[in-house]
Amino acid sequence: MTTTVRHPKTTANPLLARPDGSRATSAWLNARRNEAEAALQHMHKHATHSYALLGPNNTPEVNGALVSKYPYNSDLYRVLLADWHGEAVLPLLEERISSTICLRLVCTFHTDAAQALLMRHVDQPAVRAAVIDRSRRWPVDTLRRLLAQAPSRTQAAAQVLLKLVDEHPDWLAALQTQLAQAPADDAQGSAERKVLERLLSAPAERIPDASPDELPPILRQPPWANRKAQPPLPVLALQALPDEAVVHWDRWQLTPSHGTPKQVVEIDFRCENFNESLSPEASAQTQATENPHCPWSIPKKALFLLGVPPQRLDAVLAAEALQPDDLQSFPTKWCSDRLSYLAVLSDGLAMSTLRQWIHPASQRTPDDWGFNSYGYLSSAFTSLAHHFRHLGPAFTELLLQQSLHKLQKNWVPFLNVLESVDLAAWMSKVGYPSRYHRAYVQQWLNQYAACAAQALIPLAFGADPAQYGHARHHLHWLARNGHRQAIDAQAARHGPAAVQAVAQLLAVPLECLLPDKLPTAQPKWLALHALPPLLLAGSGQAVPQAQVPAVLMCMALSKGGLPYEGLRLVEQALTPDSLSRFALALFKQWEANDSPTKDRWIFEQQGRLGNDATARALAQSIRQWRAGLNRIRAYEGLEMLAEIGTDTALMLLHSFAQQARFGDLTDRATQAIQRVANERDLTMDQLTDRTVPTLGLNERGLLVLDFGPRQFQAHLTPDLTPLLADAEGRPLKTLPKPNAQDSATQAKDAAADWKDFKKQLKTVASAQIARLENAMCQQRRWTANEFIPFFVRHPLLRTLTQRLVWAAFDASGQLLGCLRIAEDLTLVDVADEPFDLDTLPEGSHLGLPHPLELLEDVRNAWGQLLADYGIAQPFEQLARPLHTLTADELTRADLPRYADRLVGTGSLLGLENRGWKRHAGDGGMIDHFAKPVAPGLVARLCIEEGEWFIAGPPPAGDVSHTLRGLYLIRSASSNTTATAAPPRWAELPPIAQAEMLRDLEKMAWHTH
Repeated sequence: MTTTVRHPKTTANPLLARPDGSRATSAWLNARRNEAEAALQHMHKHATHSYALLGPNNTPEVNGALVSKYPYNSDLYRVLLADWHGEAVLPLLEERISSTICLRLVCTFHTDAAQALLMRHVDQPAVRAAVIDRSRRWPVDTLRRLLAQAPSRTQAAAQVLLKLVDEHPDWLAALQTQLAQAPADDAQGSAERKVLERLLSAPAERIPDASPDELPPILRQPPWANRKAQPPLPVLALQALPDEAVVHWDRWQLTPSHGTPKQVVEIDFRCENFNESLSPEASAQTQATENPHCPWSIPKKALFLLGVPPQRLDAVLAAEALQPDDLQSFPTKWCSDRLSYLAVLSDGLAMSTLRQWIHPASQRTPDDWGFNSYGYLSSAFTSLAHHFRHLGPAFTELLLQQSLHKLQKNWVPFLNVLESVDLAAWMSKVGYPSRYHRAYVQQWLNQYAACAAQALIPLAFGADPAQYGHARHHLHWLARNGHRQAIDAQAARHGPAAVQAVAQLLAVPLECLLPDKLPTAQPKWLALHALPPLLLAGSGQAVPQAQVPAVLMCMALSKGGLPYEGLRLVEQALTPDSLSRFALALFKQWEANDSPTKDRWIFEQQGRLGNDATARALAQSIRQWRAGLNRIRAYEGLEMLAEIGTDTALMLLHSFAQQARFGDLTDRATQAIQRVANERDLTMDQLTDRTVPTLGLNERGLLVLDFGPRQFQAHLTPDLTPLLADAEGRPLKTLPKPNAQDSATQAKDAAADWKDFKKQLKTVASAQIARLENAMCQQRRWTANEFIPFFVRHPLLRTLTQRLVWAAFDASGQLLGCLRIAEDLTLVDVADEPFDLDTLPEGSHLGLPHPLELLEDVRNAWGQLLADYGIAQPFEQLARPLHTLTADELTRADLPRYADRLVGTGSLLGLENRGWKRHAGDGGMIDHFAKPVAPGLVARLCIEEGEWFIAGPPPAGDVSHTLRGLYLIRSASSNTTATAAPPRWAELPPIAQAEMLRDLEKMAWHTH
């Protein structure tokens, strides 16, 4: 990554240069800056997006929230934020460090903070390349930062360091000289010198214990060891100070999500189940509306849905005002979002409706607003905000009632503008134990710090442990985040005793705030000696066994998701890998001892401390738990996979979402992975693209198995067979046993890695083949910036993608040309000429073309090329059977060709591997299989009911089942009326027709 920079001041030895705090410039940066400024000017001109709110006068937090919330083109706008806010934008860039733009922006900062950020992500290939590039500017500084991570020889930081010192012996000499000259009391220099010696020499079999001085204070002198020495906090009978809730409409920000208010009104008015959902008392009023083509105007429909009876609609519209008795019962119990209906009314009528709505006589409850539908909050609220602010305390009270207990994504816009003491107390209580809500709660408390302090001070010094725990924690958090003055001001309102109590509380380190009764952190069944060592991040030395119980106590104090500060300090002091291995070994002992409920905190910590190995162990346990009807623990295991969040963990979570044996597990896994996607501002497909595990393969597609003095390598053949070789490339049938010179520990770990690699490879390969085939059938497309890292350079996936034909499509979806990924990872066409993505028109995408998208001569040419190279495709692409419907069949909603035919159980179960799901009739017996085949359309294959119950095992594979027919129906979410005409097969796109028929034709038909 080359940039033109302002060079640092010369030093006596350029190898010892350090970042000078400057900012680099380059032609690339200037081009991106101009592009971003033009885009922002367009936004300001048309005011079509919340990006129009971006500006240099905003705080970094405000601008950061905007670009983080709306991912479209957000990386480009981060260029401007870097200019406006300087180094303060680094945390925002770190969120998207996998983005090329964000990584290059980080590299423009020649600062210590930028260096530290890159070191945190050195395990990513692109970041690793950037670190190596920047090392030429600051050689010894880079080496020392890598040493500070105390990596093992197999970790990315160690690999980068060893590469650099091997290529630049003079750098190593300068590093050793600097470390040797470090003062005797320089603990950091001493620790780095030890790490360097360890990496440059054969690793010791037993890791030496750290000295007491090297241990962090939380382990050296645990706060619970001498609790009597700490003066107790006073208990004060403080009364909550009364204060009215305030709505800050100037902070209101919301963008359209699920359609305009007019569309919402239309959808609700002609809901598919409209007649069935009518309130009994309203049914007589609504007979005239059953015609889906009702000539009523949009405002008239909106008033009707809000409860105005039909006979009053014309009078209300003419007067632009409601009478007190005009709001009656709703004509339908179901709604998308009733409040958005007001946006289609005139200002005067909307205000009149609102005033009548919040009047006690209307008997409207908070739930009547219709916010429980998730997602229908729309631009209507923004247009209505000027109405809300004039409604006074009555509306604010209603808003507060609805906000309490609604810490949900669709209610966040209201929480952002509502300041209330009651809400602050509730938010603190909810956010304290919840890892899912904690970040937002802290954001809200930070925004309304004075209000939060007013609510929390009486709770913090009360007698209720359930209240003072979260209150004390968040008062500490507010003080650390710059709100000490606000806390003191609120304490002064209660008098000198409260002021003194607050001062005493904030003087106590947060890790010293302990519950009255400590949990049992060392169960009798626990074998401490069998746990793997915990390694200090600074020196790489082991925590002595005498201090291990202190680590256990920190974990136990964090039970139930409580954010105990001591565990955070432990995480900072120890290497993540050793802590993950330690927690997993604890979990296995816990399981082996019948999983005692009182020691459940061990299970709970797997999500927080776990890694890929933890995820694999949890996945195996989840299957066992669910099969053993331990549903709750299985569901919790899924949540832990989501919390671990690594590529492997999410891949395993996705596999649970795809399995068909347990429907509840499928639903829970889908919800968990959807939440992860939402948190990362990605679709499910985008998340899946980004979480394909590498299984330890490096950029060259090699798995390095380190025995210490000897190393072995494994790579994949085109058909995903793993092949083993020694360091010189000589093939091996099996991994050899360690000899006397090898490190027994490393050899054992390498053997375990090799075993796991082969086991996981089967799972990953089958899942990715199915994913790629599904992407072809669904005509998924990727930009060039997605295609290259996700499919061309991915060390595992490229073995599959090299065996497929890809295509470029223009913005309208027209095919521009076909290409493949060559063995050297270049892109070539059918003549093996380079295929340049940079020459594609703007808006072009890449994807796997379905054979129906290719002309026959094109398919033949590519088929001949692959045959010449001996390339076998991982699934049928070019040679895929192309089934079609007859002209007569296209006009029907059924397919007679599949009626009264016999098929085996195995064939029906095979449908589930291709996206079909079994369904039961009223008697609990399987009566049909269904598959979504197009938006709003479902294919239903009906079978005669037999002895196949939904909750029981399937019949034997050779048992015959009679098909009653294949039908095309509309799905419940198709937004059509009950009187709409039945669908016809002609409504299906040709690819959908061909794939549905292929599914069925793959079944083995019985003739008896």
